[in-house]
Amino acid sequence: MEDLGSVQPSWAHGFDSNKIHHITNDVICYVCGSNIKFVNTTNKQEQIFPSPGNGIATFASSPEDRIFAIAESCLNPKIFICEYPSMKVVKVLEGGTHLEYKLMTFSTSEFYLATYSGIPEFAVTVWDWNSGQLLCKNEMKIDSLLTDISFNPLNWHQIFACGPDIINVLSLDRCNDIHLLNCREIPLPDNNGSDMHEDEHTSQSPVRSGNKIQLLPSTKARLVGENANDFKVPSQRHPLMQPTSHCWSNKGEVYVGCKNGQLFSLEPDSGRITILLGGQFEKLITGEVIDGMFNTISYNTQGIYCGGIDGTLRKIVIDKNGVKITKVHEESSEITTANFSPISFMDLIFGTKSGSIYVYNTKIENCRMVSNSHIGRFIGAGYSDGGNICVSCREDGTVQLWEAEYGTFVSSISVDCRATAFATCPSSSTVAVGCYTGHIYYIDINDPEKPRIVSRHRIHQQSVDCLIYTSLGLHLLSCSYQEKNIFVIDARPSAQFSCVGYIDCQGSIKNITMSQHSDDRTHFSVVVIPTLQKSEEENDETEDLSTSDRLLIFSLPNNGDSENKDERYQSLRKNFKDDFINKLTFDLTVPLDSAIVTEVDSNLHVVAISRENNKLLQFKFPDHQDDSTSIHNPSHEVEAHQLQDGCLTLSSHCQWIMSYAPDGSIIIRDKHNWSSSVSIKSHSYLTGGVSSALFSPDGQRILSTGSGDNSLISYSWSLTSKGRIAMNSALEYFRNLDMKLRSIAEKEDAVVATMKEWELPEYTAPAEQTDSTEDLLDNGAEMVERTGTSHSTIPPTPTPVPPEDATWLEEQLIIARKQENLQYNEVKRDLKKNIKDLRKTILSMMAENQTRPEVERLDQEEYNLDVEQQKQLQEMEETRVQQVREEIEFENLAQKYLKYIMQKEFWDDMDVKGRALKAFNAPTCITNYPMKERPRGEQALLDRVSRIRAAQIEELVSRKEIVEISTTQTSLEEEEEEEDSNLHPDHQLSLHGSLGPKYGGENELFYSQFDLHTREEKINQIVLVKDAIRRIKLSFNEAFTNAYQNKEQEIARVKEKNIRIREIMEDLDMDASDIKDPVLSIDEKPEKILTVLDEEVQVEHVLSMEQQKQLVEEQRQEQIRLEAAQSDNKRERGLNDMMGGVLEVKKEDILKQDIPLPEFVAEKPEKDWTDEERKMMKEHEKKQKDLLEEREKYRKNLENELKKIQQGVVEAMSSFDEQLLQLYNRKVKTEMVISQEESKILRLSSAVLMLDEINIQEEQINFLLEFGKTKKKQLNESEEEIRKLVDDYREVYDSAVAEDKILDRTFKRDFSDVPLPLIEPLYKLYKRRPRVQRQAVSEDRSHSYDPYPNAKKNPAMVGSGGSLTAVDDATQSTLNALIELDDPINIPEGLDTIVWQRLCSSRKTKVESELCVKNHASTLAEMTKYLQHLQDENEMMNRELEDIVKQQNKLGEDRMKNNLNLEIQFLLKQGQVEVETGDFIADYDNSILIHRPVVEDLNATIRGLGEHKVAAMTECKDFKKGIHQLEWERKKMMMQMDDLHNKARHIQMLKLAKDLQSYLNEENHQARHAKQMSVLEETLALQDKHLEKNVAHKQSTIRDLERTIRQKQHENMSLGKETEELHVSVSERNNIDEVNAAERAKHTADNRLRGIVQRRKLVDLAKAQAQEVAVLRAEVERLRMKTFPALVQIER
Repeated sequence: MEDLGSVQPSWAHGFDSNKIHHITNDVICYVCGSNIKFVNTTNKQEQIFPSPGNGIATFASSPEDRIFAIAESCLNPKIFICEYPSMKVVKVLEGGTHLEYKLMTFSTSEFYLATYSGIPEFAVTVWDWNSGQLLCKNEMKIDSLLTDISFNPLNWHQIFACGPDIINVLSLDRCNDIHLLNCREIPLPDNNGSDMHEDEHTSQSPVRSGNKIQLLPSTKARLVGENANDFKVPSQRHPLMQPTSHCWSNKGEVYVGCKNGQLFSLEPDSGRITILLGGQFEKLITGEVIDGMFNTISYNTQGIYCGGIDGTLRKIVIDKNGVKITKVHEESSEITTANFSPISFMDLIFGTKSGSIYVYNTKIENCRMVSNSHIGRFIGAGYSDGGNICVSCREDGTVQLWEAEYGTFVSSISVDCRATAFATCPSSSTVAVGCYTGHIYYIDINDPEKPRIVSRHRIHQQSVDCLIYTSLGLHLLSCSYQEKNIFVIDARPSAQFSCVGYIDCQGSIKNITMSQHSDDRTHFSVVVIPTLQKSEEENDETEDLSTSDRLLIFSLPNNGDSENKDERYQSLRKNFKDDFINKLTFDLTVPLDSAIVTEVDSNLHVVAISRENNKLLQFKFPDHQDDSTSIHNPSHEVEAHQLQDGCLTLSSHCQWIMSYAPDGSIIIRDKHNWSSSVSIKSHSYLTGGVSSALFSPDGQRILSTGSGDNSLISYSWSLTSKGRIAMNSALEYFRNLDMKLRSIAEKEDAVVATMKEWELPEYTAPAEQTDSTEDLLDNGAEMVERTGTSHSTIPPTPTPVPPEDATWLEEQLIIARKQENLQYNEVKRDLKKNIKDLRKTILSMMAENQTRPEVERLDQEEYNLDVEQQKQLQEMEETRVQQVREEIEFENLAQKYLKYIMQKEFWDDMDVKGRALKAFNAPTCITNYPMKERPRGEQALLDRVSRIRAAQIEELVSRKEIVEISTTQTSLEEEEEEEDSNLHPDHQLSLHGSLGPKYGGENELFYSQFDLHTREEKINQIVLVKDAIRRIKLSFNEAFTNAYQNKEQEIARVKEKNIRIREIMEDLDMDASDIKDPVLSIDEKPEKILTVLDEEVQVEHVLSMEQQKQLVEEQRQEQIRLEAAQSDNKRERGLNDMMGGVLEVKKEDILKQDIPLPEFVAEKPEKDWTDEERKMMKEHEKKQKDLLEEREKYRKNLENELKKIQQGVVEAMSSFDEQLLQLYNRKVKTEMVISQEESKILRLSSAVLMLDEINIQEEQINFLLEFGKTKKKQLNESEEEIRKLVDDYREVYDSAVAEDKILDRTFKRDFSDVPLPLIEPLYKLYKRRPRVQRQAVSEDRSHSYDPYPNAKKNPAMVGSGGSLTAVDDATQSTLNALIELDDPINIPEGLDTIVWQRLCSSRKTKVESELCVKNHASTLAEMTKYLQHLQDENEMMNRELEDIVKQQNKLGEDRMKNNLNLEIQFLLKQGQVEVETGDFIADYDNSILIHRPVVEDLNATIRGLGEHKVAAMTECKDFKKGIHQLEWERKKMMMQMDDLHNKARHIQMLKLAKDLQSYLNEENHQARHAKQMSVLEETLALQDKHLEKNVAHKQSTIRDLERTIRQKQHENMSLGKETEELHVSVSERNNIDEVNAAERAKHTADNRLRGIVQRRKLVDLAKAQAQEVAVLRAEVERLRMKTFPALVQIER
């Protein structure tokens, strides 16, 4: 087949909502199956590019360079760099990963490609795609996968990568040809917007009380290594934001959108995060914030555009006023991807989850659809209208029509049901869609633009899994893989798509294929997995038979009708006869996936795909069925596919075999030559490969659908000369077949056109039958008895009614049943009559049986004639009973096992079993300490610690003896201390820290609390303290056992006394029911729980067979004993006859007997008594009186005895209660002691834990130190290497500068032959340089939507630290501009042409040298910057190492303090604690512990000094009292002296005024006073007059003001009336204006808008001109400065 040509994709459809990329401003591209589809958004032209490798794992594009990259999906995948629109592979990148690529992105300003690989590397790799070189790689975290990655458009050094739980900023550093990629992880903010990562290292470590040692949280988790620093305690674990998308701003920041509607910005350099949406302190927000709104985001100068899961496109504007959210477009499906056009940034391309692609213009705010592929898995496709129309069906039931040659979408229709199978009819313009409900829909596509559903039939109970038309389209085969029947349907619309029969395959169907080898019949091959039917008589040998597949081959006639239709069916159910369909069945040695008949001659040639090794097999079968059951082997085999479930199909002329499988490949072979084939990598195996593939009717095209990539691809042949010859045969066969089909199609299409569009019918349930046949039979006798009619009437058989939405087979079965009823009607009637007579006889027998005596009466079950059914029901009941019995037994067994476990755990294994002890008359209840036997390991540990501790004590004693021998005498102070310690045992208890020694916890092996320094000593002390706790509990348990025994004895005594009390009360005729014996409760005797008494069982006790036998035996023994007891007993009879039944007569029995009266009393009256009888009567009365007295005396004795016994019982109970109360007090103190000992254990355990954590932190610090040293060593090596490279390159730069200077100096020497007047102009021309256009400066960006105007590759970046590509472009543009300066037009007058050419050559050499120097300078600056970066990192690493060393030293100091600064537990009496207590416990942080004698001596000294001080203060007080008295007298005399001095001074300083002098000189003082009075009266009169004048003036003024007020009021009234009139006129004018406002607005709005736009343009123009003027002024200034002489050579 390879010599026939190749197969290339012609068109493809399918968009699975992945990313959409731009390749130009108007052309977008996305993955479609294993192809890249390019779509022009303007004219919607499409282009397909197949993957040059094995599938497509990921895809990226670079619109700046018009290239795209494809990463294949296979082992050791490659990356193909391709050009657009030539579609050439320019580079192949290899060696980046082993398994897969996840993400790719291009840099906008460099030839860089960044990739992210998955398992197993999880690394970010940077490539130079122009040279195909792998530059650097950085491995990421394995536990955090990345979902998005991109370069910074403004700075290629920065790469941002994010995932659902991580964000990283990668920095790409370059030093000439060396590249380095560093990664920095940025902590994500909390979900509520708060940042919890700032103070982690300061607040994460808990502070230990006492030692105050700061420890990392990883020490608690025992973590050492790289993951230790990432560990967080549960209290600090908060839900974090989950990034879903990101974009870059025009300031170099990253906007990150999160899953729950949060938005934050990130500064890549500093790593600072600013919460914009979703924070606690968010700004003013206008608009709605919902979860999932940031499914994808893009950015331009107008704002952030985000698409959400709700299908809404939103615009977010962030400014100083806050955040404004605006809905700009809404769709019904989730928006999955969005991207701006790369040049204009005006058009936003976004795709939805439904498969639609839209273009939203942000300028005019308009949205238009580019493509609508309707996402969904294709379940099949086919050709119609002679191959001109392609029809496809998706899983959701959507049928789409495409133009077959170019793939143009025509129309679509949906069946509103999940589709499972699809086929197109070659004989009519109809298609069949099979659904999971078992229905088949028929769709009319006569008018491709308006398809319609014309019919629906239900064929299967399960889903329709396969639909196949015959070659002429007369029959349609339908099957379900869950059923074993193949249904044959008349596919002609004129036959109403009726089913004509079915074929029983006797097994589950695996695959079915069709082939046409003759004009009269169409052959079908079916792969059947046979179903084994085992019978009870089968032996074990049948189970060992292999279950190979079975191949079923049959054929159907191509003529539409058969003359004898009934002869082709086996039964009324319309299952075909084997002879009619030429059914052949062959058993195979290998299981198959698919098979097809390729040739029919004397043998059947069959090609199949093996399920075991996926090879292509060839079989040859006889054309008739043999009687032998031989198994057939393949005759030939070749390699085919790599995965199972492959399928086969034939071309229309049956010469080409096509196979396809889930491995994604389609292989085409010639059926006569298998060695040559054509292979197509159509779909990826990762998405399920190929789901269906077929040839077009003319064989020129191939149509395939993907299983999981939602793609439909059409391929066409690119034929060679030999291929054209082979294709001519296919075309010739197609023409002949098409001529046959046209005659059929014209007729059938006319019928379809007349059919009405199908609508879902409203189902009406049929009338219910009154009774079924069984009901009529069961109730027949009763109806006869009620009505009294004759029994000749036979109930008719109910008419079968098909169920709702019945399948064709169910309907056919009902029809067959009706026909059988008509055929055997008489036989059924006779049977019913006989049954009715038999029923009547049985009913009469049952009625007679009821009249018989009970002994003669039969049971109701005896009249059941169906013995087999009765036996079956009994067996069912017995089985059910046995099942219930087994369930109960298993449940009881589980309960017994649970009881055994609990009893063993909490009772049998307990050395001391837990029980309680209660008081008799008090609510006191005490429990003991349940204790298990000490385990062997614990006992061994205790023995080992005891031996170690005993050896240590012996060693300490020996050391003391050696010291005493060497020392002559011991100090007196030590002896006093020893005596004090021996005399005060309480002091030892205080130092011991508990009262354990008093309660059985004493042990001489205890360490002193002041000697516990090492970890081993603390662990040994814990073991000894645990042993002490056990001994304390045992001591209490011993006392508890004694008290328990005492109670048992007391209960026994009380019971004995209660017996006597009951006897006395019976003798005294008192009620003894209130006397109750004390018993031990279930808490005091818990073993009662383990025994269940019969009276405790409240339900009916069911006995087993063994228990029943035992009970019968016990009853029999009891009966024998009773019979023996009732027999003649001589001893009892003698005792009763001789002694009244007792051996000893008691006194109380005698007193109970009455004295009998004499016999004469009853015989004679009193008057007839004799003297002797009277005497006997008196003696009788005396005896009676004595008896009464004895009885009274005995009663009093009994009462006294009763009181005494009752009092003794009460006293005994009270005595025991007092003992129990003492035991209760001891229990409380024991609990206190145990708590004290457990407090010791907790402190020691905490200290051991602290030591372990310190060791772990020390290991972590050592790890960090070694890691830092290793990194420091690597940095030093890198720094030395880079420094050497920089020095070497500086020499290259210096040599280039020197060569450039030499060129400048040799100018005059090279042009010495030029006349001197021309030297200066010539030198200026030599120095003249072409100008390079700076678009970034000259272009007006005021109305641009591009947020990254300087991010593209352009020559303007040369000399400004730009990229290498920009430098190369600038060099080339400069050399191109230099050609204009070399034009002969610029030759000065008088200069020779040869000299001009020499000048141009020298100038070009000079310019190239200058550009070379400039390039070297840029590279050197970059290398120097990288070297400085390494030096900074080295310095930072030095500081980190210094900090680690400080931490190590600090930890050593903390370890020493922790070992020496011990926590001691003391017992202090009340009064010895002088610390103020708080609400609960005292705070001893600022306290100190000192000895008591020191405090007492200090108190005595203070008391003595206080007495001396009081005496001295008293003496001082008396002395100061006299001093104060003298001082008071002195002050009194001084004050008197001051008064006298003041009086004398006043007299001396008195001045004589005129009034005083006149007063002294005047003799008549009365006249003087009278004169003064007269003057005052005159003054008063004058003032009154003046007052009256002022009052008159004020009154006149008031009158004038009142007059003015009245005038103003009149004026206001007139003005008010005018105002009302004006209001009326204004209202009228407003109404008129409102009516005309709308019409005026229409004319004026456009004028105002034009004015605003014109003003805005003028303002922008003015700004642009101002900028240009400023640039020109700067250029003039620069040119002016150039003319100044330069005295110093400046290096750039």
